[in-house]
Amino acid sequence: MRVLRGATAIAGQLDTFHRAANATLSHPVLVNGHPGLLNTINATPISLLAFTITNNKITAIDLLSDPTRLPRTTP
Repeated sequence: MRVLRGATAIAGQLDTFHRAANATLSHPVLVNGHPGLLNTINATPISLLAFTITNNKITAIDLLSDPTRLPRTTP
């Protein structure tokens, strides 16, 4: 697992996030009651993002891209 902390570290990954966003279809979902996005290609789950929001700001993003766990998700 790789952990990124802080706005600067996250912003440094924007190119990667941008490429993924252009290659996938994003579906808004709830992940354990929190807002999230399920990203798919041809209806196949590719990644799941869960956002932690505190005081109206995103304070954490959890990303799941383990292909053995993703088939259990649905848009």
